Amino acid sequence: MFEKIISKTPETPQAPRPAAPSRTPQAAPAQARQQATAPVSPTGGQRNILSNDVHIKGSIRFTDDLLVDGRIEGEISSDGSLTVAENAHIKAEVSTKSIVIYGKVHGNITCTERVEIKGSAEMVGDVKAGTISIEPGAIFVGKSEVGNPSSVPKKIAPVPQSGDKKNRDHQVNKAQDNKAQDNKAQDNKAQDNKAQDNKAQDNKAQDNKAQDNKAQDNKAQDNKAQDNKAQDNKAQDNKAQDNKAQDKAS
Repeated sequence: MFEKIISKTPETPQAPRPAAPSRTPQAAPAQARQQATAPVSPTGGQRNILSNDVHIKGSIRFTDDLLVDGRIEGEISSDGSLTVAENAHIKAEVSTKSIVIYGKVHGNITCTERVEIKGSAEMVGDVKAGTISIEPGAIFVGKSEVGNPSSVPKKIAPVPQSGDKKNRDHQVNKAQDNKAQDNKAQDNKAQDNKAQDNKAQDNKAQDNKAQDNKAQDNKAQDNKAQDNKAQDNKAQDNKAQDNKAQDKAS
């Protein structure tokens, strides 16, 4: 985790110079324009600087102020102030006291105090801060939540009227009655189907019994007819023998 980078320009001894000629009138306005476009430290504390040749991936935490002119990917967290220079490209979740953006920031920002989006800035993400300022020409894609409301209004549930409640109760009772009737109809249908099945089985059994009885009767009649025929044949044989005996006697 990157904790702190302090960039200080070492003092180099300067050779004695001859007295400079008087400045031209154009020098003062040029210097004023240069000071107006340069990022200004929000506080008078110690400032940490990340130059444009620095590329960091991970989490960064600092205490005072940080000026970034390089690339950061990951997370930035601090109680201090962050300044994003024009050459900087930050792709991170940022949580600080305040932030001033001149370059590119892609990620969500949460600040306890102020967010300033300058005219050269490109901000893509959601912003939550105490105050926010956006200069003309800046690019901001996302949603912002500014300030802290004293209280959040509560949603009041609608109170049902007596008539509405009565109608709902009636509908509930009617649905229960319909369900009970459906269940009773299904039970009756099941009983009817069972009775029909039992009756069909009884009829089939009776038909089988009747067929058995008829077969037995037919068989008995056949046997009786055969017995009668046998008796007739025997009687005829006896009569024929008697006639033959009488003929022989005479």
